[in-house]
Amino acid sequence: MTTKIAFIFVSTTLAVMLAGCSSSPSDADARKVVENAIGSCDYVKVTDFEKVNGIASGDNYYTLQVKYAIEFKSFDKNINVAKDILGQAEKFQSDVVQPSRTRRDAYEQARKEAVSSGKYENTGAYDMDHSAEWEKYNIDNEVAINPDWTLNNFTNKGRAILTNNLRELCPNMNQVVYQEYAKAAINKHLDTFKVPFENNKLTMIKSDNGWVSR
Repeated sequence: MTTKIAFIFVSTTLAVMLAGCSSSPSDADARKVVENAIGSCDYVKVTDFEKVNGIASGDNYYTLQVKYAIEFKSFDKNINVAKDILGQAEKFQSDVVQPSRTRRDAYEQARKEAVSSGKYENTGAYDMDHSAEWEKYNIDNEVAINPDWTLNNFTNKGRAILTNNLRELCPNMNQVVYQEYAKAAINKHLDTFKVPFENNKLTMIKSDNGWVSR
């Protein structure tokens, strides 16, 4: 009876030891490494984690291919900033871009009619005779055909504000987190959003405490 109990105890202990010395990192092991690398914050978390593949390098080293997403939780301060930026963009389109296009089209139509009627030999002659309007036309035309430069200017400033606000809430994150957050479209910040990632060279080493980052 004593021998049987002792055998069961030894077998159970051995099973626990073997379970604690896995020959390859588990999903949980790999996910923990990624989470530790990214940093901890209530507004940023790893989701949709998947261990795709792995290659052993001897008994104690492993290189993994993993996919995951970083989820950014929306918060009131940045929701308001995003709304303000989008409002400015809409106002710029309605108050600046559209009037510029209207004035440009009107000038081009008047020039076309003047040349067609024979009053001017060509468009160049018309432009020379309307030099003041021609200068205004060039300004309007530049805004009409290339509004993105101005839009991107204050959109980029807005992205900097959004990212700084996240830094205040989550000051100890990996720099990649802030970089990806800054790249997101402004309207993404109105709600929680995810950014997909893939790491083909997540290296891990077996330690006394299990699999850890190499």
